[in-house]
Parts: sequence; C-alpha cells; structure tokens
Amino acid sequence: MGACLLEGEEAPALLVNGGGRTPYVLVCEHASNRLPKSLGTLGLPESELQRHIAWDIGAEKVARLLSRLIDAPLVLQRYSRLAYDCNRPPDSADAMPDVSETTHIPGNRNLSSDEKLMRTREIYRPFHATIADLLDRRAAGGTKSTVVTIHSFTPVYKGKPRAVEAHHELSHRGCAPQRALWSRGRRAAHAQSAGGSPWPEARHDRDPQ
Repeated sequence: MGACLLEGEEAPALLVNGGGRTPYVLVCEHASNRLPKSLGTLGLPESELQRHIAWDIGAEKVARLLSRLIDAPLVLQRYSRLAYDCNRPPDSADAMPDVSETTHIPGNRNLSSDEKLMRTREIYRPFHATIADLLDRRAAGGTKSTVVTIHSFTPVYKGKPRAVEAHHELSHRGCAPQRALWSRGRRAAHAQSAGGSPWPEARHDRDPQ
C-alpha cells in the first residue's frame, strides 16, 4: 500500500482548548463535511454533501461555544462521516457506508480491504488516538474526565419527520453537574439554531466509540 489518503492535508483530529479545566471532555465525531481530496466527492453532487448524511449540521458551532462556556477541551473530527464514520468501529458496516439513509454513495461501493484499511488507519485510528492521549494526560495529572459527544438531529430521517427536538442520554454517572451541562448545551443550541437547523444531541458516555 503505497498510496496515502491524507497526503498534504489536515490531520483527522483537531484539539481545541486542550488545557480546559472542566471534568468534561467534548468530542464531535461528525463536525465536518469535508472529504479527503483523493476521494473526490465520492460520486455525489455538492448538494448531497451539504445534507445531514455528510455531517452533523451545526454540531461544531455548538461544541465550540460549549467548550468556551465551560472551559472544556474539545476534539473535532475534520472529515465527513461518509469517508469514515468515527462513531463506528472498523468492523461496522456503517463505518464506510455505501448507502446513507436512502442515498447511495458510489465512492464507497465495493471498497477493497486495502481501501478500508487505509481509511481506518488514516482517519479512525488517529482520531481516537487523540482522544485517548488527551484522557491519559488528564488522568496522569489527576483530572477526572467524563466524555460528552455532541451531535445534531436531522428533522427528517429516511423520508419521515422526527417529532423529537432533543435527545439526552446519561451514563451511570448521571448527576446534577451533567444536567447543568445539558442545560447550557441546550441554551447554546438555541443561540446557534437558525432556519430550522437540527437540535444538538449530547450523549454522555466514557467511550466515544
């Protein structure tokens, strides 16, 4: 495998406010709709790359605002979930989907094992290594961490409207501080949402995968 997926491009993970002092670590796996240049548009028109199938619309803005509000470190994924969905492990069929909702993704059809491995090694592994390194450094410094992942809903999924405006899941640590964080996140979403933008989903869990 001599080819390189991200040659001359940004790393898949961007750490924002790495020294944040809150116990919360924010992660946004679907922050961007950008595709590696080597993948082109995956055979899709530009209009499809603006849809929720390519990213979580508005999630990065909400995550950055929340990071500032509570002084939390934030890890952003810099490439579209259509290239690799970093919320899925490599053995998941949805990691590199050939169909997203009802849209066929020509550039993901019949991927070879080498092509899948290249995306895994250059997008998925470095992204999660950045999160692991951040958590390890905080632990070594005596700082406890609770991972909070930031997502957004699409108001229509597979052609059907969704009645839910917001979703909030608590881990076994569910407690008042987490509820306070959700309250701030919801207010941040109010400030950022416009023109029918989806509401954010805040999922609290220790393992961002």
